[in-house]
Amino acid sequence: MGIPTLTKKPDEAAGQDAKQKTGIIVPFMRATTEHFEPAFDVTATVGASAQALGPFNVPTHGFLRDLVLLVESTGGALGGGTISPDFPWSILDTVDLTDPNGYSLQFPVDGYSLYLENLFGGYRGYNDPTQDPDYVSGVADMNTTFMLRIPTEITPWDGFGSLANQDQSAPYRVRISLAGSASIVTGGAPVLPSVRIRG
Repeated sequence: MGIPTLTKKPDEAAGQDAKQKTGIIVPFMRATTEHFEPAFDVTATVGASAQALGPFNVPTHGFLRDLVLLVESTGGALGGGTISPDFPWSILDTVDLTDPNGYSLQFPVDGYSLYLENLFGGYRGYNDPTQDPDYVSGVADMNTTFMLRIPTEITPWDGFGSLANQDQSAPYRVRISLAGSASIVTGGAPVLPSVRIRG
């Protein structure tokens, strides 16, 4: 002989569900405010081999939608050399966003792969970094200006994919490697540029 179980009648269960649903639900994008904050600013000169920069802590403030990288190179000259076909994106050897435990979030990737992710990922309505008003290709002298996003948010209209980023003791981190000269220019006697990267 089993122990009898008590079950709610269908009309009682429906009444309790209705009471629980009386609260107003505010959409995530209406309940949040977009906030921009500088994360890091580093300058290095391109050398013969790749140079590791960072890790840099991502400032903790609410939710992380994406990290924008502004890359500017100055003082370069081809000197009869041949520019890389993937320039200016090839100036970034690797880009890596890690969680507080050091686990890579879909990265590391090289600069050209990050460019393709921006171009075809559909994370924003304006996807092509070459259409940015401040974009300078730099193919004639290696002096470029471009902006790339390290995306975490998948859909900008509802915040899907944004990462909770509120623990100052366990921040997300960015690691960047500046490419060596062979990834940027070959032959000739080039003057290698100084590269400033801001997050």
